[in-house]
Amino acid sequence: MESKQQNPQLIVPVIEEIVVVAKKYKVKEEVHLVKHTTETPFMQQVTLRKEDVQVERIKPDGEKKKL
Repeated sequence: MESKQQNPQLIVPVIEEIVVVAKKYKVKEEVHLVKHTTETPFMQQVTLRKEDVQVERIKPDGEKKKL
């Protein structure tokens, strides 16, 4: 930044120093994860709060009729 002369004025810039901090990431190592699924069967009694049923009556000729 330099000063400028514009007759009859001398223009001198006033500057301020600022610090800029930046963060960068780089790969340091890798972790490999493997997912395994396991099933454990068990029986449990539960109380149903709601139950929906759809009934279809099929005639001997194959015609379906919803009730």
